Amino acid sequence: MKKTLHTLIQALAPLCTFAILYLTLTPSKGTPIETISDITWGGEPGDAVLHCIIFILHTLLWLWALRGCYADTSARRYATGLGLLVGLGTETAQIFLPTRGAILMDYSANVLGVALGLLIYRIYLKKNS
Repeated sequence: MKKTLHTLIQALAPLCTFAILYLTLTPSKGTPIETISDITWGGEPGDAVLHCIIFILHTLLWLWALRGCYADTSARRYATGLGLLVGLGTETAQIFLPTRGAILMDYSANVLGVALGLLIYRIYLKKNS
């Protein structure tokens, strides 16, 4: 991977994490979150698909960001741990927020997104080695 692209990904990975934290822990009524939710199939199944896509991207960004700093196995462990921490932690935190709520489908979609991100990464490595 080229140095410039790797540097960009290393900057985007933490920004993605902060964006997830901000978007999931602030009120959603009357914000772009509500609009995006309405556009994407609306309701819980659509939200679950979005959760999954977001955590696929989050995991991939962290995998590629950590790839240049750690051995592949360590990068996978750190990216998986961070993805699960952010995904499960934000859903759990929403239980205590009056304007938010957590449902099992969101927990599952976050975990599935992390797993699919790892799978995509593995397929990529297999094809390019």
